[in-house]
Amino acid sequence: FCQLGLVMTSASAAAPTRQPGQPPLLNTKILVASGVAVAGVVALVAPFITPVLRKHCLPYIPSTQQQINHVLKLLPKARSLQGNPILELGSGDGRMLIQAAKQGYSGVGYEINPWLVVYAKLQAVRRGVGSKVKFHCADLWQLDLSSYNSVVVFGVAEMMPDLERKLLAELPKDATVVSCQFPLPTLEPTMVLDDDSEPVFQYRL
Repeated sequence: FCQLGLVMTSASAAAPTRQPGQPPLLNTKILVASGVAVAGVVALVAPFITPVLRKHCLPYIPSTQQQINHVLKLLPKARSLQGNPILELGSGDGRMLIQAAKQGYSGVGYEINPWLVVYAKLQAVRRGVGSKVKFHCADLWQLDLSSYNSVVVFGVAEMMPDLERKLLAELPKDATVVSCQFPLPTLEPTMVLDDDSEPVFQYRL
């Protein structure tokens, strides 16, 4: 009995005591883990949600292969293949510029979602065109477009009036603009390719 009493006394002395009102250690760990998990989810989701909060909502909708084919048909090949890069506004996952690079073009894409920019860069390297196309995370409304002669736009209807004003104010004379799905509101297109309700418009400024 004495030995048992000694063992129990020693065990009781070794056990940590919790102050009144102090949360159990397990609960603290759960709270920390939950906070880290929430922070991770916010970091992943935020780039997809924040565009909705901007003046013009620009959701990520991957371009179809048909749209890409139409864009490549409407780009001025001679000019674009002679060292003048294509500018893509809203480059998404980079699929259009990557396919253009496989045909000999060079290009620069701007996208507001940083995760899509990272993915596009990785895909360009994987497809062997990392030196021909560059992707950057930026707000298109803050860009200077004056050094580009060929512009591809993946936008939404609500932004086209403001975008048309920006294109007319900044692009050089005789620049070519290719707009997918939505036309520029006041300019007359020089060519339209439209199959299965996926129109692509070409403009010469």
